[in-house]
Amino acid sequence: MQIEKVEEYYKKQEIIEQHKQELEKQLEEDRKRKTIQQWEKQKKLQMTLDRNKKLESKKKHSVLDKINYQENRIKHKQEVIERNLMFKNEKENIKRKNKEHVLERLSNIQEYNNDLNKRKIEEKMTRAEEFKNQKLMFAAKKRKMAEDIAKQKNDVLTKFERLVKKSSGVTVSFNKNII
Repeated sequence: MQIEKVEEYYKKQEIIEQHKQELEKQLEEDRKRKTIQQWEKQKKLQMTLDRNKKLESKKKHSVLDKINYQENRIKHKQEVIERNLMFKNEKENIKRKNKEHVLERLSNIQEYNNDLNKRKIEEKMTRAEEFKNQKLMFAAKKRKMAEDIAKQKNDVLTKFERLVKKSSGVTVSFNKNII
């Protein structure tokens, strides 16, 4: 019996040892898991930090780009303003020279126009007399044509009345002023 007890004792010790080893394994696995979790947390944290740094960098670049853009726009506007002023001054100089030239030409043109106007007035007077004579001639022709047309119209009406009287035996009269 003692041997059995000893054997039992050794068996229990082995079981305890096995449990102990299993517990140690589990503890080791727990430690590994915790280490992995911590590592993942650190990795996420580092990724977040990197992302935030990138965002900050992008914001800085964006702000710098906007500032550069504004500076370029201002510079461009100033150049345009300077160019426009230069063109304006040049334009004014050209206008002044043109005015002097135009005034000189105007005096020459005015003399020419005065002579031309005298000739035109004389031509218009001549044409007016010719037109007046033609108008009187056309009025006379118009009157003669009106008389001829009235005579022809009366002849046609008379012939038509005769024709109607012969064919129908009914008297038909026309108001000659209407037709």
